[in-house]
Amino acid sequence: MMTKTVYKVPERVQREVELWADGLASGESSRGVCPKCLGGSSGEKSFLCSRSTSGIAHFICFRASCGYRGTVDLVLGPGSTPVPKKTHRMMRGLETLDKHQVKWYREKFDINPGTEVYWCPSVSRYAYRVYGPTGGHRGWILRDFNGYGQGAKSLAYKEKEDEPFIGWFDGSKPGDFHPVIVVEDIVSARKVSDAGFKSVSLNGANALGFEEIYEIRAETPSIIIALDRGMLPLSIRYRSKYEILFDDIVIWQLDKDLKYVDRTRIREGVINGRADFISNS
Repeated sequence: MMTKTVYKVPERVQREVELWADGLASGESSRGVCPKCLGGSSGEKSFLCSRSTSGIAHFICFRASCGYRGTVDLVLGPGSTPVPKKTHRMMRGLETLDKHQVKWYREKFDINPGTEVYWCPSVSRYAYRVYGPTGGHRGWILRDFNGYGQGAKSLAYKEKEDEPFIGWFDGSKPGDFHPVIVVEDIVSARKVSDAGFKSVSLNGANALGFEEIYEIRAETPSIIIALDRGMLPLSIRYRSKYEILFDDIVIWQLDKDLKYVDRTRIREGVINGRADFISNS
């Protein structure tokens, strides 16, 4: 008679699977790194989780040395339907910044835009590449700071269907073990990086789903959530939902966006745990 294998896994692993399943729409599937075996030495994306229309999620790791599998019972929300992943390739022309734009940018953010910031004349916005944690190109963010363009302040062009659209900057030095700082926009992430830390931008989406949080967790066991002013309730919800996945989650209640904060003060906030731009420090 065939017997059913019972996998004894830590609560953290079980919780990760539950969060993964809960992040899927009815009828949707997602593949990634197994929370139990972590994909082995190569970080193989061998884990598949699928949510059925009946409210049951099935998961399995295809690595022979792991084989972790099971089901998760979920509450199916009314009218829940699969949400297709979309890509939107950037086709607009870009120009290098002229001397007046460079001067304005330096005065506005105390950042030298160098060759990494462009100007998109067709929509009157500054353009930024979005990079993954290993430097791979994921798409573009076009941002309007002066109200010149029409419509939303930010235009997003996601070009990698199977990767979360969050942007990484790493200004840390080898051997540094500071928390990764999670911010809302790409300019704030650049300022944090200039201050000497690793940062990740949500690119204005304010959406930390499982796909995004798992990528961040693969890079660090400790994060600081430093979203823009007025986002404290959302930050608290994120901490409550994901705290089991991290050793430490700190929330900064900001008095001003980090892109307007001096680098020295950012370092003070990270190293000392308090600074004058953090209300709850």
